[in-house]
Amino acid sequence: MEYPSDKFVPEIVKLLNNGHTVTLPVRGNSMRPLLKGGRDKILISKPTEINIGDIVLAYIPSHRYVLHRIIKKSPNKILLLGDANITPEQCSYNDIKGKAVGFYSSGQTLRSMNSTKLRIYSYVWTKAYRIRILLLLCLRRIKKKAKI
Repeated sequence: MEYPSDKFVPEIVKLLNNGHTVTLPVRGNSMRPLLKGGRDKILISKPTEINIGDIVLAYIPSHRYVLHRIIKKSPNKILLLGDANITPEQCSYNDIKGKAVGFYSSGQTLRSMNSTKLRIYSYVWTKAYRIRILLLLCLRRIKKKAKI
């Protein structure tokens, strides 16, 4: 049974605010190639600090929750971008509800977001924003042509 995220995620946020860590199935593919919807699970806790490169659960003012990476911080806002997205979204610091601390991929053991390999991936993927846009657009065109 699948629950609508606008009803489900606020309950998760309550658990996070009470100090619990929550494991959620990943829905959608905005965080590919790292996280794939229907395959992976993400471990989220209440953030004590947030940094560029962190994957966070955030409320976007258009009334939806997203699991995206922080790509830029300013005094008043945070810019978020899914690893497979090309259009950033913004939110306030108060809109950050949780931070990814680990994940399970394909039923494997828990992988920490603080591993050296994932920190390097996060750094490169965040810094390669313009190149990444070109790569993603090319991949989307190839997929589109393959379906024809």
